[in-house]
Amino acid sequence: MSEEQQPRGPMSALAISMVKNEADIIEACVRHNLHFVDLFVVIDNGSTDGTRQILEALRKEGLPLLIFDDPVFGYFQSEKTTEVYRRVVPVFQPELVYLLDADEFIRAPNRMSLENALHQVPLGGQALLPWMTHIPDPQASREQMLQDPLGGAPWRRRQEEPLYYKAVI
Repeated sequence: MSEEQQPRGPMSALAISMVKNEADIIEACVRHNLHFVDLFVVIDNGSTDGTRQILEALRKEGLPLLIFDDPVFGYFQSEKTTEVYRRVVPVFQPELVYLLDADEFIRAPNRMSLENALHQVPLGGQALLPWMTHIPDPQASREQMLQDPLGGAPWRRRQEEPLYYKAVI
C-alpha cells in the first residue's frame, strides 16, 4: 500500500469561536461541533444573557472546552481570534483549526469522511467549506435542537447567493 492509501487515524482538530449573547444557540453549537473536533475554544466577548454560564456548565460537564474572557467592548473579531489562535495552536498543535461562529455547524456525515476529504489539502494549506443556510423549524423542541441542530433546521435555501465559505486551517 502506498502512503496515500494507508488508513489514517483521526486528525487532531480544534474549533475557535468568538461569541457574545448566544444563549439560544451556544449549547447546540458546542455539542454538535465537538463531534468533529477534540477541543472547542470560545472567546466570550462579555455576554450578559447567560451564554457564559452555559459554557461553564458544559465545561464542568467534562466537555473539552476552553473559555477565554474578552471584556473589551467592540467587534474586533479577526484580531481577537488571531490572538487566541496564536496562543492556543502552539500548545495543542492541532492538524486542523475550524473558525466558526456560534450559529455555524460543521456539516458532514461523520468526522472520518470529513477528514478523508481534508487529507487532500497540502500541509500548511487551508480548505474552504461552503456555507449552507438552514432555517429552524419553529415546532422543533429544545431537546431536538440540542441533539440534532441540523435536523431541527430542515429548510435550506435552494441556492446560496452569494456563496460564502468557512476556512479550515
